[in-house]
Amino acid sequence: MTANKMVIRRGRSTVETRRGKPAIATLNEQSATGNLQTKIQILEGWVRDGIPLLRDEESTILIDEAGRNRLDFFPRTVRQFNFWDGTQNCATVRLGLAQFSVNANDTLRKRPDLRRAVEELICMLANAASTAIKTKREETIVGLRRSLELEELRRQQLEYELIRHRRELQDLAKENEFLRLQKDRISLASHDAIAKLECEIKLCRNASTSTKCEKCNITVFKRTLNNVTK
Repeated sequence: MTANKMVIRRGRSTVETRRGKPAIATLNEQSATGNLQTKIQILEGWVRDGIPLLRDEESTILIDEAGRNRLDFFPRTVRQFNFWDGTQNCATVRLGLAQFSVNANDTLRKRPDLRRAVEELICMLANAASTAIKTKREETIVGLRRSLELEELRRQQLEYELIRHRRELQDLAKENEFLRLQKDRISLASHDAIAKLECEIKLCRNASTSTKCEKCNITVFKRTLNNVTK
């Protein structure tokens, strides 16, 4: 045993501790530090890979009223970090998390390096969340603008089709009027032709009757002449 350290043997394990500090206290400190480091590593991964999305029991991504993907829980303050134990996250996210637990405020306060790391990570996560929301909002705006452009293009196409159909209807109306007038002219010409033909037939009939009368008179005259001659 050295002057500054004493060795406590417990079963097969040996724990070295400084003089005056119980071994259990050292183990607790190491466990608390490891717990903080685990939580910090998780946040570092989220900064690197993106904050996980909130999902329901069927692992379906949930969206908010604006149609944006909702982010799962992440600590936004040091106090939230201290009370964070994974239960605040959805089941899908918890499956991929290492085991960690709540830590006391003093536990982090006594480790200034880790506290600064936590504060920086919280700030970066907040910025990432804001950027994700902003990006989603911009995507929504771009999508809406694109939809408006498509609707405007569709409106123009429908307007063009309407104008084209109107022109076709006007052309058909003109053609129909032309055919109607042509039909009227043909009908009138046919009526005139029929009337003229009927007149000619009547004249022919009258002429035929007159010819027959003349032939009868000649026949009577010849007979009378023959009788006189005899």
